Amino acid sequence: MPKNKKIVIIGGGIIGASIAWHLCKSGYTPTIVEKENLLETASSSACEGLMFLQSKKPGIHLNMAMASIKLYDDLEKELGVDLELDKRGGLIIIHSQREMEILTDYVKRQNESGANIEMIDAKTIKEMVPQVADDVLGGSFSRDDSVVNPLNLTHGLLSGAVKKGATIKQNTIVTDIILEDGAVKKVITNNGEIEADLVINAAGPYGAKIASMVGIEIPLKPRKGEIMVTAPQKKVLNYPLMSATYIAAKYDPEIAKAGTGFAVEQVENGNILIGSTREFVDFDSSSTIKSIQSISKGIEKTLPGLGKLKIIRDFAGFRPYTPDGLPFIGEHEKVKGFFFACGHEGDGITLCAITGRIVSEMIDGIEPEFDMQNFNPARFDNQGDK
Repeated sequence: MPKNKKIVIIGGGIIGASIAWHLCKSGYTPTIVEKENLLETASSSACEGLMFLQSKKPGIHLNMAMASIKLYDDLEKELGVDLELDKRGGLIIIHSQREMEILTDYVKRQNESGANIEMIDAKTIKEMVPQVADDVLGGSFSRDDSVVNPLNLTHGLLSGAVKKGATIKQNTIVTDIILEDGAVKKVITNNGEIEADLVINAAGPYGAKIASMVGIEIPLKPRKGEIMVTAPQKKVLNYPLMSATYIAAKYDPEIAKAGTGFAVEQVENGNILIGSTREFVDFDSSSTIKSIQSISKGIEKTLPGLGKLKIIRDFAGFRPYTPDGLPFIGEHEKVKGFFFACGHEGDGITLCAITGRIVSEMIDGIEPEFDMQNFNPARFDNQGDK
């Protein structure tokens, strides 16, 4: 595609920011349209920065995540921003024999997909994280699991894109997209019209609403996740942790009834982030006692000492859920020039680097390294929300 093409990215969160950066690296100068003040209320500012390979389904989902994490070292150098990238690895904690059975098989299939994950016993878990409860049965460990500061990452990508010629329109709401002969023509906003040869839907949980403006229906909806934050502490956790319940709940309905597990990390300034819930409540971002109790119950069982820490705030964000757990990436066959890059659910931070590169490659006519039919935006057409 000629480099002077007018490209509009709808959404300035982590996915939109990554696409903007990669497009600018390829010589384009996109316009980013964001409905909020960037970095203040978007979902990318309402999340933990965990990049856990261990939670990714074996196959293309996991392979994409592995490729994406490998890009972060170069990304930090290119942007010249401290991303607080921590590559010490991460732990999954197993609570029951049933979880042990599920995770053992899961890790086996992940390693067959090229991951480097090992099962470890309870004694080793205790040595790595002395704070864990005595009844923990064991877990798994990946040296490739990482943590990044999502705010620094988003800000770094956007700032880098602007330096290379991108334009950002904040507090700008897209109200319509005009087509001409089945192709995108312009984007209508509350702050005027923007000519467009190509529109990229990177609107996260609002992706379905943006798609409907061009007559496309996709089964994407917001799923709220709530996170609690403690007051800064001296170093308590040597590794970011995730409960095996998070994975096992997808395979055993009885485990799912008890909750979806937890994830916890201690960030550079000492705060501990504890999350997260998974609720379909439309776009209601209000905190609830039920959610806080749910998170607290899960974490106190595994790390009883954290129950005594002071919670200074909690916040919620929306994950863009899809029925098969995979994002929509690529141009939709019904509308020329209308690209999707949304539906990453809780994997936006992990997959942002590879998503930005892939979308840029597709626009440049370069064949991506992955089979993009897995992410075809039309894959649910005429199927409903299954």
